[in-house]
Amino acid sequence: VPKILLPILNIKKFRAGQLAGKEELLFNELHGERHIEEPHKHDFFSIVLFEKGKGKHTIDSIEYKIENSQVHLLFPGQLHKWDIKSGTIGYQLMAERTFFEQFAPYFRFSITDYQNHPVFQLTDVTFNSLLYEFKAVKEELQKTDAQNHIIYLRAAIIASMVSSEAEQLLSTLKAYESNPR
Repeated sequence: VPKILLPILNIKKFRAGQLAGKEELLFNELHGERHIEEPHKHDFFSIVLFEKGKGKHTIDSIEYKIENSQVHLLFPGQLHKWDIKSGTIGYQLMAERTFFEQFAPYFRFSITDYQNHPVFQLTDVTFNSLLYEFKAVKEELQKTDAQNHIIYLRAAIIASMVSSEAEQLLSTLKAYESNPR
């Protein structure tokens, strides 16, 4: 059986179309339709906050419905493609691996847990708080004298907030896995 080599995209490929960014972190907005037909992998971490969402996001061959007030996590090496419908509004942070590793500890569960459950429905309060942080990162990235430590701390806050939202789902799943009755 011939082995299919899937493309691995580097963060540099996305720098041209970015709204704001620096070497290790990019901010982008998604408006309207986006299609990725061919599955591929990234060598960087990506987090997408969907304000309004319609479509499908396939991560590691599992299809997730894109809906309003969701967060989608994509870790380096995960396979993905998406079919985003018109009317979608989303915000995306793409972090180069070494920058991601600095705030990764703020994801309180193992990375494998998030890879297995990469999509979270958010409460309105959490969505609004995350949107505030995403926009604050964008504003900092757009400054000529952008402060790395402020960006890092905001990324850590985002990871912590996602972890809080994930806690209910992941702890319920862990309880079920250890006692499947």
